[in-house]
Amino acid sequence: PKAATSDRFKFPMLQNTTGPYLANAWNSLTSIAAASATNAQSVANAPTVDVAASVADVRTATPPPQGPPSRNEKIKKGSNHLRGTLKEELVNGKVDFSSSSKELLKFHGIYQQQNREKDSGVVENPTTFMIRARVPGGRLSVAQYKAFDDAAEKFGHGSIRLTTRQTIQFHWVAKGDIKGVMKELDSVLLSAQAACGDIVRNVTCAPDVLGRPEYTEIQEMAQTISDHFKSRANAYNEIWLDDQPKTPEEESDPIYLDTYLPRKFKIAVTVAGDNSVDLFTNDMSLAATTTANGEVDGYFFYAGGGAGRSHNAPETFPRQADYLGWVPKEDAMRFAEAIVTVQRDYGGRSNRKHARLKYLMADMGADWFKEQVEERVGKRFEQKKAPTWTAPNFLGWNKQHNGKWALGVHVLAGRIQDKPGYFIRSAIRHIVDKYRLSTLISPDQDIILCDVNEKDKDAIIKEFARFHVNPLSPAKAYDRAMACVALPTCGLAISESERMLGATTEIMNKALKKLGLQSKAPVLRMTGCPNGCARPYTAEIAFVGQMPGDKVNPSGYYQVYIAGSSVGTRLNNLLVEKFPGSKMEQLFEQLFTIWKNNRLGDEDFGDFTARFDRRKLNDLLTVIKDSGCTRLDDPSMAS
Repeated sequence: PKAATSDRFKFPMLQNTTGPYLANAWNSLTSIAAASATNAQSVANAPTVDVAASVADVRTATPPPQGPPSRNEKIKKGSNHLRGTLKEELVNGKVDFSSSSKELLKFHGIYQQQNREKDSGVVENPTTFMIRARVPGGRLSVAQYKAFDDAAEKFGHGSIRLTTRQTIQFHWVAKGDIKGVMKELDSVLLSAQAACGDIVRNVTCAPDVLGRPEYTEIQEMAQTISDHFKSRANAYNEIWLDDQPKTPEEESDPIYLDTYLPRKFKIAVTVAGDNSVDLFTNDMSLAATTTANGEVDGYFFYAGGGAGRSHNAPETFPRQADYLGWVPKEDAMRFAEAIVTVQRDYGGRSNRKHARLKYLMADMGADWFKEQVEERVGKRFEQKKAPTWTAPNFLGWNKQHNGKWALGVHVLAGRIQDKPGYFIRSAIRHIVDKYRLSTLISPDQDIILCDVNEKDKDAIIKEFARFHVNPLSPAKAYDRAMACVALPTCGLAISESERMLGATTEIMNKALKKLGLQSKAPVLRMTGCPNGCARPYTAEIAFVGQMPGDKVNPSGYYQVYIAGSSVGTRLNNLLVEKFPGSKMEQLFEQLFTIWKNNRLGDEDFGDFTARFDRRKLNDLLTVIKDSGCTRLDDPSMAS
């Protein structure tokens, strides 16, 4: 059967000996779905909440009134389960789709985009398409990675883009090539269905680099969640894979109904203490707890995180997820489904900028939300002390539990593309194929080559050198630096991001080296707009595009954020607005000098800037005054 036709209700994992606990949850799932038609503080050690407290008040709380349905809601409802007129428009001779179809394409993993500059090197029509695959947990077999590489060569201008959600995107795809990409993915049991749109998107998972049993189990859990929340709509298969239609009864969807979710829904799975997935930025996160012998026995649940916001709209904001409690593993899927369906039923459907789960929880509070979830499940969250978090780094060589090795390959901004003198795409393809290595995409846009034999380690490094590639990170400053794609393809981009990350990181590393702080390099992230695809609002320092570039500052002007946590457990805050990209060198040197002269012991940059008096810091940052920028002595006043 085609990969895209996998029915979540088959639950193939229930037959696995590694996942028998899910079988106990199965009988309750369909009934839950059918029956259900405060900006958070840092939560490194989230306080527990007394479930019994104020239950009467929680139950009588009324969600905010809904206005008329938005345009997107009407499009979804009238789309005949996401078909619309996509099939007809695909062969109408035009280079693009209509505005309504453009919205439906997202549910099929496709964004219609424009080439926003003339000198991009792309000579075709300015309308192009980005296609994003669904790869739960980021794990790929040899055949699957090669299929992505083949599709990039045939349809994507030789470029593979690793995303911050552990999957792969293609850019510059022509309308007539979309089906070719989809069939290439389907040939290796992959698809792009539900990679975008108002639906549960690609499920991220802490990378199982070392082969520990608890990480193997959560990888399976990520796959199960992905399968379970995949839409029953058959439109993807009919339009892109030439499949036969399903009956209305077969497409009836007790979770998504006919209007799906109010907005995108992001889920992460990890092991308690491992925040490599930035779990506090997700709509829902599960963190596994284990017994003494490493078997998963339950999950901490978090909900209500999200990174997106809009400029000059203080009613939009990033938010860290709330800690809800712990559940035994046999109940995990029931609680997960209840969380999704509460958002389905109460999330905003009139204003898309106020439709994510984070806004429902900010409006109603975590206690109200938790009560709704518990009522649907028929059980309560157990209150256990939440874990303390770290952010593991798997770049370089790592010894696996099976005696083999994993090599974490640093990929700047996730772009795997050959360039003159640097043939990284050819190198990875050749090594994966020759040595038969499975791969993992990390949440930091890097790729990990797994199961390398001891005898092949030196040979693989030499193979990379033959393609003029150093697979290791140049310095700590690069390790977790991330950027969104931004210009020239993203329609929301205001300033440069991906194309500036290399230069920006180099400038930052140079300033750190000058002050002897290279080993303490802060987490850096860049985005071309405030929507937060590269998770800038938890970084220790971040640049968020605010104004387009000009002759003086070609990269653009940015909001600068500081004071996030190195392990992603605290939101950062705004330092300065409309900061010119050309002044980054002075900013880094001044910030890091102040940090070095005033830090306590071995204090991280983010912790220092969160503690240090902001007015005093701004007084010392002469580059802000010299640049004519607006400084914020009180970050809480930022818009």
